[in-house]
Amino acid sequence: MKIETLVAWVNGLRSGDYKQVKGPIRDGDCFCALGVLHEVRGGEWLNNGDMVNWENNSMPRKMEIDVAYINDGTSATFDEVADWIELHKDEFLETPNEN
Repeated sequence: MKIETLVAWVNGLRSGDYKQVKGPIRDGDCFCALGVLHEVRGGEWLNNGDMVNWENNSMPRKMEIDVAYINDGTSATFDEVADWIELHKDEFLETPNEN
């Protein structure tokens, strides 16, 4: 993930522009933390709330699982998810050896 994407994601989580949902990626106008990432990346949505081209999220699978758990499996707010992402930002960012 590029640093610009990470910053936009954290800013989106903290913006107050998104209502948080636990469980689905998106439910109407509510999003999980991963849904906010898809939104700030300009991602497309199907009518059923599924994401188009999520496989291009450029995030290590382990980090995707961790964010999903923090959002869905704990009482963490978006601000707390953003704090966790910033604390672990090096694990999200691209390394020079990545293609």
